[in-house]
Amino acid sequence: MSLKPIERNVVVDRLSARLDRLPSSAAIWKLVVLLGLGFFFELYDLLYTGNIAPGLVRAGILTPVTPGLFGTTGLAGPSSPPPSHAN
Repeated sequence: MSLKPIERNVVVDRLSARLDRLPSSAAIWKLVVLLGLGFFFELYDLLYTGNIAPGLVRAGILTPVTPGLFGTTGLAGPSSPPPSHAN
């Protein structure tokens, strides 16, 4: 069932008003803080890989064979095959 634009606005207004009436409890503030921290670290990670990592590759600090976490190698670790272990 699809709502008409006017009905949708009424629903959104009622929902918004109900959320505004909620008391600010410790649980809500904990949720706000956790969401904020999650957003911060996700943004930090995106900015690191997008801006810092290419510079580290150009400087020779990161190479295609740099050991990574969980047996991965370099920046393309998840897409590259695992390193072979010669006996």
